[in-house]
Amino acid sequence: SAVTDANVDAWQEAAKKSAHGETDAFGNYTLMVTGGSWDVWVSPKNPSTANWNYNQPSKTAIFAADTTVQEQILNFTVATVDATVKGRVLKADGTAPAPNTVFVDFRSSGGTGFGASVDSTGLFEVRLAAGTYNVFINVEVPGFSAPDLASVTVAKGEIKDLGTITLVSANKTIKGKVTFADGTLVADASVDAWQPEKPGSGAHTETDPTGNYRLTVTGGTWEVSVNPKSPTADWNYGQQPQSVIFATDATAQEKILNFTVTRADVRVKGR
Repeated sequence: SAVTDANVDAWQEAAKKSAHGETDAFGNYTLMVTGGSWDVWVSPKNPSTANWNYNQPSKTAIFAADTTVQEQILNFTVATVDATVKGRVLKADGTAPAPNTVFVDFRSSGGTGFGASVDSTGLFEVRLAAGTYNVFINVEVPGFSAPDLASVTVAKGEIKDLGTITLVSANKTIKGKVTFADGTLVADASVDAWQPEKPGSGAHTETDPTGNYRLTVTGGTWEVSVNPKSPTADWNYGQQPQSVIFATDATAQEKILNFTVTRADVRVKGR
């Protein structure tokens, strides 16, 4: 059936441009954009009351950067939701992290998931399908990391309140540089770290214009990998994650992990 209450948003990373539209009474939408690569996704206009959500990666449309009139069709299939998980994320001093610095992600064993950013007061509310989920909290707050969290099971029609989740002090630092083999800097990389023995752990950042990155984490073993921010990037990291081990104490530690990526000149796609 047609989804008539969807926001449709597009983002062009290279030019830092956005476009927005909404579905009509037949579930159709139109976005007018310029040339280049665009990431497109959908979300409910009213997330707290909608009976659906979108739990897949964004889709990509690529247009020639010229005056030619072009059109591409991107259709989206959404998932029915029948349960709610909510809560609040705060720092140790009781204050909320800055907006758009903490994202709460609920992932099923099959890899699909639902998530939301916390608001200016630290609150989050996610509509999802009944089931069991691992909880991942991606933290981009300097000096803080996510605590260990148990998986969550939510029943149909249930509103589960996780209460207050307090970020923990992160006194370990992973930093480094992402480059091509010839030394060229990579300024469009996402850098992610996770603890293999703790499914809900995670830290995320991005490289700066000089190709450098910095992650603050807690003690233990961390796996770290890099990926392009855009699926249309001209490079990839085709290697295993790198590992780093920190003492599980309050000692401040710093370790350097540099990544060398490979230029990609072939694209494989399908349906």
